[in-house]
Amino acid sequence: MALLKKFVWMILVFLPLLAIAQRLPFGLSAKHYALTFTPDLQKATFTGDEMLDVEVNKASTEFTLNAVELEFQEATISQNEKTQVAKWSFAADKEQVTLTVTDALEPGPASIHIKFTGN
Repeated sequence: MALLKKFVWMILVFLPLLAIAQRLPFGLSAKHYALTFTPDLQKATFTGDEMLDVEVNKASTEFTLNAVELEFQEATISQNEKTQVAKWSFAADKEQVTLTVTDALEPGPASIHIKFTGN
């Protein structure tokens, strides 16, 4: 019984640390997701369209999002009626993608629009 208590205690202590490892950097906070998926059952693939409303917490030109087994076709970031085409780079080992724009986004609301495919 004592071993079971120690095991449960260890889970309760270390489980939150795993959750922290999955959180995104401080630069963005997601506020609303709008997702559309179109499956291709013959090819076992799908296309998707995501509109993500975010709060920019810190001025930056780079923002990291979770993404696994996706290929991007297009990514834009809009803030204050200005839309910028974003470049992207995947970190497959972290299951994340970093979007980069030319002009820094300032703290405040913004929108990210991504078109992608996956399987």
